[in-house]
Amino acid sequence: MWTRMWVTLLILLSIVTPLIHEPAAATYRGSEEDRNACTPDVFRLCSKLIPDATQITICLRQRVRFLSPECRAVFTSSSRQ
Repeated sequence: MWTRMWVTLLILLSIVTPLIHEPAAATYRGSEEDRNACTPDVFRLCSKLIPDATQITICLRQRVRFLSPECRAVFTSSSRQ
């Protein structure tokens, strides 16, 4: 139970990080809303990459068509990129 709680906390703190090629936004970690939207998809699609936030972000971007509508909006909204 504690392990899952810590993993969830790590994901919530770091899920939506910019790609390495976006240095201007390097400190952006996503809003709480963004993290909440994508946490289930991280567990479903990219759990082997936890806790590497950069690799999780890449994983989610590569699987954007499989994301929940809420998480897909995080990655496809032009105002968030």
